[in-house]
Amino acid sequence: MNKIIAIVATSSNRVIGVNNTIPWKIKEDMAWFRDHTWGHPVIMGRKTYESISNKLPGRHEIVVSRSIQGKNSAKSIEEAIGMARTKPLYTGGFKPEDRVLDNMPDKPDIFIAGGGEIYAQTIHLWDYLYITVVNKEMQGDTFFPNYENRMRLVDTVVKKEDYRIEVWSKM
Repeated sequence: MNKIIAIVATSSNRVIGVNNTIPWKIKEDMAWFRDHTWGHPVIMGRKTYESISNKLPGRHEIVVSRSIQGKNSAKSIEEAIGMARTKPLYTGGFKPEDRVLDNMPDKPDIFIAGGGEIYAQTIHLWDYLYITVVNKEMQGDTFFPNYENRMRLVDTVVKKEDYRIEVWSKM
């Protein structure tokens, strides 16, 4: 069965956004996101989708929205997860000679990539959480839900002065 993994960057006071933007830029975090979601379905809400200036090549983006309609949109979390489990991977960004798809798993992990409402609606489904914590309190209007009572810290994979990247798993 596919693992469901939430992937997020948050401030120390759980801010994940302000005015539909991420209030920091950390190259290493962006690379972490790209490297771990590449070749996998990525589920996100409409606002998150609209806030991404460059769509995500090499991933099957699924947008949960009541207003957006299309082949990569779902009206509910359940429908989005069903699409992620049954549809072939999006191959945009790949050239035929890359042969990247030859190494893709039969049942790729499903990533949840926000925003706040989508995280809150899916928290009970997560097998893992990949979280970048920016070591600073920030002002914002979108927050990450409390996860510590549902999950346990497995590893701190990066620890820098300004941020850390952790992996948590379901208890």
